[in-house]
Formats: sequence, C-alpha cells, structure tokens
Amino acid sequence: MLKRILILLAVVAVVLLAQRTGLRRDLANISAVGTSGTDSYAASLPVTFAYYSNCNIRLVLFYPDAPNTGAACLALNGLSCLPIYLGADGVDLTDGLLQANVPTFLRYCPSCNSGGGAFLMTGAVGPSGPQGPTGPQGAQGATGATGTQGAQGEFGPTGPTGPAGSNGAVGATGPTGPTGPSGADGTSNYVIQAGSGVNLSPADATTYYTGCFNAQAPTTTADRTRCYIPKTGTVKVIYGVIWVATTLGSSETSTINFRLNNTTDTAISSSVVANAVTTTFSNTGLSIAVTAGNYFELKWVCPTWATNPTAVRVAAMVYIE
Repeated sequence: MLKRILILLAVVAVVLLAQRTGLRRDLANISAVGTSGTDSYAASLPVTFAYYSNCNIRLVLFYPDAPNTGAACLALNGLSCLPIYLGADGVDLTDGLLQANVPTFLRYCPSCNSGGGAFLMTGAVGPSGPQGPTGPQGAQGATGATGTQGAQGEFGPTGPTGPAGSNGAVGATGPTGPTGPSGADGTSNYVIQAGSGVNLSPADATTYYTGCFNAQAPTTTADRTRCYIPKTGTVKVIYGVIWVATTLGSSETSTINFRLNNTTDTAISSSVVANAVTTTFSNTGLSIAVTAGNYFELKWVCPTWATNPTAVRVAAMVYIE
C-alpha cells in the first residue's frame, strides 16, 4: 500500500513539474511501474506497448526493487532489455544510482542506442535522510509473578570408587593348631662317581674296565674295580668324560657300557672319541633297575685307531633314583 501511495505522489509531482517546464505534451504518456531484478530489470505496463518512434508511452516512473551495481537495462512487457543511460545517449549508469524503493523517472528515447532505443534517467526521488538518534530507554516494567517449580531432575551417574583404605592393625596370633600326621618318606636320589685317576695308553681293539678304585688304572680284566649300589633304585642318567693328556687320538669311535653285576651291558654311548683334550659322552634316557648290594663297572670297547691316544683317563657320574 505504501509503495502505491509513493508512486501516486511521484506522478502528481511529475504533473506539476510538467506544467511548469513545458512537458504537457507527455503528460498523457506517463505510466508508473514496479520492477524486479538487479541491473537487468523487468516490468509490466497495464497497457499494450511496443518499442517504436511514436509509441504512446514516453515517460516511465521506474521503481527498482534493488540497487544497480553498474550498467543496467529495463525490459517492458517482456520486450528486449533496453539500456538505461544517465541523461544522455551512451552514458551508462554507475554503481548505486538506482536504489531499492526509490522512484526514478525514465524517458524513452527511440533514437538512442544507435536507433535501437534506450531509457534516459531524468531524475529520482532523493535518498532517505540519516536515521535520528535512539530515544531514551523506557522505564522497566514490573517484575512478573514467580513461575511454578519445575520437575525434579534425574539423579546423576554414580561417582568413581574411592581409593582403598589403609590396612588395619595385625590381629593377635591365634593358638597353635594340632600337629598333622607324618608324611610319607621322601625319595632319596644319589650319584655314584666311577672312573680312574691313573693315565692309560689304550691298545687297538681292546676292552678296558674301570670302577670305584680311583688309584688303579683301567684294566683288561673285569670285576676288579666294583662300584656297589647302596640303595635300591633306578639308574636314570649317566654323564662321562674322556681326558687325553699327551697324544690326541684319531677320530675313530668307541663304545662305553654300564656293566651290571659283571653280566649285563647297557650302552651309554657308541660314539665316544678321544681326538681332543676333553670329550664328553652321556645318556639321559636310561631306566636300569638296581638293588642294594648290586655292583657295576664302566666297560670301554676301544677301536683300531690310525693314531692311538696316550695318557688317557675315563670317568663318569651315575645318577640313581
């Protein structure tokens, strides 16, 4: 409604201006129109209109919806968009000459724009004045009534567990309990060391025996250096060593047996050599039953060497469970 009133007032102003400036011949050709668009504006007239030299609309009251950002044009009733010049042919508008909701008069010039027609800007209603200062703040209104209390909120989550407290004082010692029954007798495991502390220079293809007489060299006769079994059990493991003090033998292998009661031989190792100062032999998978009073010897079956070892000692540790 306000926009229409402003347009009518602008028309009246044009009429008064025309009466004083000799523009009466164009009064019948004034039409006031609203527009849409930015720079490329479009509007519709309430009358039939076409661009030609003697058209019935020569003066248009132009009411932009948005300011221009440079050169602009206007299309009436869906016709081509003719340029809007600043008062003379070929002078494009500069930024902001058209303002939103500020009515502007345009004169149609059929000979402008090289005969293609254009609108010449003849004047515009001036911009609004600056905003007046803000009035003083009104008095504060009365405090409203207190509202009803809201519903109680939900309980929050349980907090983390606190640190453990310090240990309490040690209580008094209780009375001594009754003595439990005696346990079963434990197993007595033991080791017997066999061997000789006297050097031997073994001959080829000869069998030697040694036992628990450390001061006697190994002999070719069995049953002379017995090691007696003091407690019934089972022979489980035997570890032994060959020690060569003078000449190292060649690499031929020999066999050392555990000979029980001068009747039963059990091989400890069949790959015994005497080609280094110290070589070892062992057997950890034995299970030879022995009874208290039994006896044993180490039985060494020598090979035929290419080079015979000299100054040799033989010893072994026999583990019995």
